[in-house]
Amino acid sequence: MFTHLFRQLIFSGVKQYQAEQYQSIRMSNILSLVASAMLILQLPMHLFFASAESFNQVVLILIHITLFSLIPQLNRANRYCTARLLLILIYSSYIGLTSFNYGFETPIHHFFLIAMFATPFLHFDLKPREILYMMLWFLLAFMFWESVLINHQLTTDKNLNTAIIAQSDILSFAISCFLVAYFIYTSLKASWYRIRKEQFKTEALLLNILPRQIAQRLDKQEKPIADYFENVTILFADIEGFSQLTRELPADELVNLLNQLFSRFDKLTRKFKLEKIKTIGDQYMAVSGVPLSYHRHALSSCQCAIRMQEEFILWTKEHQLNVGLRIGINSGPVVAGVIGIHKFSYDLWGESVNLASRMESQGAAGKIQVTEATYNEVKGELIFDYHDTIEVKGMGPQNVYWLREPYSV
Repeated sequence: MFTHLFRQLIFSGVKQYQAEQYQSIRMSNILSLVASAMLILQLPMHLFFASAESFNQVVLILIHITLFSLIPQLNRANRYCTARLLLILIYSSYIGLTSFNYGFETPIHHFFLIAMFATPFLHFDLKPREILYMMLWFLLAFMFWESVLINHQLTTDKNLNTAIIAQSDILSFAISCFLVAYFIYTSLKASWYRIRKEQFKTEALLLNILPRQIAQRLDKQEKPIADYFENVTILFADIEGFSQLTRELPADELVNLLNQLFSRFDKLTRKFKLEKIKTIGDQYMAVSGVPLSYHRHALSSCQCAIRMQEEFILWTKEHQLNVGLRIGINSGPVVAGVIGIHKFSYDLWGESVNLASRMESQGAAGKIQVTEATYNEVKGELIFDYHDTIEVKGMGPQNVYWLREPYSV
């Protein structure tokens, strides 16, 4: 139970997909918890020494523990910058007030050097110049307390040489700490950029497989990913005569031809707000209204189909091919989700999908065949010709329509 609570506090406000801020948010939570724990451990010692200074210090500790506890809460509320700024102010406040309470001889100001090392990790998402300014703040704060201490020694010991040597040594030590801390930061930053570059490549590959919204849900480890959509439009396109091409053309030429055509289809699906689902051999499958609902899903699918036929005609003329394109479209409810562990895919299921596939397979080359459901969605906006009532296996007789041909290029 304690471990679970501790993890909740450490990861308070952390979102996996906020890669730039992930490290900084987590580090601010950790530092606030560590600082609170150290202050709690100091309480018995100050209570044991029943002096005025000890009583003041107990009050300071309780106030600052309360303030440190606000850091995870602010991160949870997405107030990331406020949380980190407050953490620095609380930390500086405690060191300064403790020095005033117990006197400048207390070496607590050395904790400013620790803060200087922690700053790059706490503000990993800031620009290097901003990190440099923050580290300089802690360095100057440390040097200020040292100069006050040295002046105090001069007024008591009157030993100028010792004071100068001590000040020089402390200054050299502080500057060395500053340079080492900044070198560590720049090295980590360079490594972080390399990791992010590779991560962007991985994300780009993932987006080539899955819709962006689904990829984000997978990144947040949501399982299972399955959604029901009341009304969408599914499109299937298939090249008639492609099997003959596989026997006639070399493999590289065949794949290159198919890639050219499907790349054109990819651009069209994006233009008309369709989501490409997959290709199976020479068949192309897309859907409108998934994973984001779209009220004009049927119209956009039909318009996309018209442009696909136009691009297909151009493609066949460019390469002097004697093949045709069948397109089948249907509208209705579907289930969409991600399946598989390795090489997973986003797919659709339901009778509406099967019927769209039948519209394509039982259609004609050069035609866009749609079901009555799709026809009813767009009959006032596009022109159709009633074609026939066909028997679909497992679904009975279906009225089908052909979208009129404005696509003779």
